[in-house]
Amino acid sequence: MASRADSAYASAAYSPDRSIGQAIIHLAQTPDQQETLKELVEAYPGMLICGANRTSFDAVQDHFTQIIQTPNSQAAALTYIESLQRLSSRLAAVFPDRYLPAQRTLHDDIKDLVMKISTKHDD
Repeated sequence: MASRADSAYASAAYSPDRSIGQAIIHLAQTPDQQETLKELVEAYPGMLICGANRTSFDAVQDHFTQIIQTPNSQAAALTYIESLQRLSSRLAAVFPDRYLPAQRTLHDDIKDLVMKISTKHDD
């Protein structure tokens, strides 16, 4: 939302990277919160839409699909899932009462990826 307002206000000078960085600084109160939001934005670049309003594109799911389509991908897929699990834990720890829909979306994506990798490697 803050990035959209920035774009509307200064469309000629708008820089998405600068804008999202400013939004993170505005929304976070500690360096740990800033780093966690930065990683969340990197996991879901563009826009994270949660719940019933989710779009059909999910950057986490797409990235995982790209990983598992490569030969001998189990280690890379597990590493990716573990990084998302660490992000999920930090997000819940540093924002216990905020961003609950985003936390749920991340949790659901992790659960789905774990199921996908177990199904893929059971074959």
